Amino acid sequence: MFKKILTAMLAVIIGVSASALAAPKDEVKEIFEKDLLNGTEKVEISFEFKDGTSEAVLNSDFGQFLSQYSFVNENKFRNNEDSSVMKTYETTTVSILGETSEYTSWLDKNLTANPPVYRLISRTTGDSKYTVYDYVKYGMAESIGGADSRFSLDDAVVSDIANADIQYMGMYGEYTLTYKEDTAKLLLPAMETLLKPYLDAYLLTDTEGLAAKLGALSIFDATPITKHIVCSFTGYLTLDETSINFKFNLYDVCQALGINPGDFTKEASDVALTMKVVKRNYDLNSKEELPFPALRDDNTININPRYAMGNVLFKDEINVFVDYNRVYFDVLPKIVEDRTLVPIRALANALGISNDNIIYDEKTENITIKNGKTTIKLTVGSNIAYINGEEKIIDVPANVYDDRTLLPLRFIAEAFDCIVDWTEFSENGVQTGGIVDITTK
Repeated sequence: MFKKILTAMLAVIIGVSASALAAPKDEVKEIFEKDLLNGTEKVEISFEFKDGTSEAVLNSDFGQFLSQYSFVNENKFRNNEDSSVMKTYETTTVSILGETSEYTSWLDKNLTANPPVYRLISRTTGDSKYTVYDYVKYGMAESIGGADSRFSLDDAVVSDIANADIQYMGMYGEYTLTYKEDTAKLLLPAMETLLKPYLDAYLLTDTEGLAAKLGALSIFDATPITKHIVCSFTGYLTLDETSINFKFNLYDVCQALGINPGDFTKEASDVALTMKVVKRNYDLNSKEELPFPALRDDNTININPRYAMGNVLFKDEINVFVDYNRVYFDVLPKIVEDRTLVPIRALANALGISNDNIIYDEKTENITIKNGKTTIKLTVGSNIAYINGEEKIIDVPANVYDDRTLLPLRFIAEAFDCIVDWTEFSENGVQTGGIVDITTK
């Protein structure tokens, strides 16, 4: 028994002694820069409010947004030395305020094959079809380099490793890295890229240039960045846990950024917050085959036509695409009260609806469109429509323009369970046209 106790005490003493030793910076830098060719990388991002955060902040939309935010990305990859052969299977899950979305993608690349292969496949959870882009078919494969397995937030920290305070944590391959505020500010652009779409939505303002503005403020606590890293006996990074520690007054930050602080007061808007990024690498040098979906004509959308050479986008027109195939109209689409109206027959045909299922009664000016189990009925000039007999109010009714009847595009497409995305073209702040992308599920 005494021998076991003595052994345990020695282990603790050796461990504590090792943790007090400064680690060579070049040694740690090599750990970050050693490329993994085969394995799995999992990245998790979350936020945690600390003591010192006011109750008003915790209970606000801002507080709820960050405390319920979760980002998980898992990437299984198989590469050769020069990245001419690569397979990846990647899933990304983002949760915000209880709503979760998941995106899955596959990359199949083999530039040594004859003919070469470079195909990107993706699907968002809830969609029944895969989106496919074939880079080789359109001569783009050689212009796209190999994938970097490191998560983007690492780059600034690794490049500034000379300024880190690095300590051994254990007997082998375990370290802590501590950085000062200057390095923390280098991470702001990557954080802005990651969070901008969500901040724009929940702050209800454009956050462009947020990183530069925050960099001019004092927003970090006394220990801005700490890293806990562990590497394998072969020198590969297996765990990288980064904590970015913030401390600021939300009211002051809103004032400095020109954002309306709303109900926040200076006296009740203190924030102590940690953004935690945990990256794990495992299944190192795995030979396991990656799962790729079986693609068929009925379960894929080929997006090559959308970006094909010679497929000119007219900046003074409404360019409409269904499943990335352009829809051509004999009368140009028209914007009325911020809604796009189009001649219905060409759009309906692009959605797979035959002319027999598009009925127009000239006497009553009633329009009936059928597709599968869904029937839409509209009347020219009326903002009341019916979907399978259920009354719906539409913002802009079908109407006659230049002797042609035009129908509201978004209403029709969404009634048939399609996804509609809009990209605006503008010049000097004035809208000139745009792109409507309709995706069938």
